[in-house]
Amino acid sequence: MHKIVFTGADDATAPESLLPLSKEYPFVEWGVLVAKNEIEEPKYPSVSWLERWLNFRDEQKKQGFDIDFSIHICNEWAEEIAFGGSGAFDKMGHILSRVPRLQLNFARFLDDKLNKEKLFALLKGKDQEFVFQLPSFSYIDLVLEARKQGIRAFAFFDPSAGQGISPSGGWPNPPSVNIPVGFAGGLGPLNLQAALNTISKLSSYELEPSVELPADHVREYWVDMETNVRTDGKFDLEKVHTCLKIAKPFYDAKP
Repeated sequence: MHKIVFTGADDATAPESLLPLSKEYPFVEWGVLVAKNEIEEPKYPSVSWLERWLNFRDEQKKQGFDIDFSIHICNEWAEEIAFGGSGAFDKMGHILSRVPRLQLNFARFLDDKLNKEKLFALLKGKDQEFVFQLPSFSYIDLVLEARKQGIRAFAFFDPSAGQGISPSGGWPNPPSVNIPVGFAGGLGPLNLQAALNTISKLSSYELEPSVELPADHVREYWVDMETNVRTDGKFDLEKVHTCLKIAKPFYDAKP
């Protein structure tokens, strides 16, 4: 495991409160949700909070410490992006352009809204990583085609599309491609250990002969959670800390 993502910090979370955990666990990434009609709702921080967080992150970077951070674009904005719509970038460009990694939560729109050509045209030329939320790894070709277009795209398996439901068929084998892949679905303090035991084993498989890596290469992977690290609707740093302690041995064991 090369990182773990906790999503859902909002206006009730002081940006400064995330710094000690980032320093103690350098493999943590903080994910923040944005959506067209959800600004300032629980889980969806205000623009002023995002600006405060980014300014705080910039200050830390000047002092030599880089806090890993991503924005996850959801709901109507994600639907628009699936067919090449630029609404999120038009409205939030001053925020999104300052973030190294954007996750596109468009898994539930891929079957009937996807326009690959317009999607790729929208993302090309942006100096950022893009995480494609996928309902299954059968959609991996979308990620691979994007990478051929020069887009730094990555695959993120989330079958419940952000609903926090564990995959009914268990955790799947990652695709046999040389890129990190992500996993989500109902993860939290009570089941993270078992999930990481399974996913780490699935990620230690032989690659296709066409992939020029050692046969015992271990796939880089990450996990993401949101629903089960909240308490009474609030982002719970105690639950986050519990998960980080569980995850640390898996990070330490990476090649």
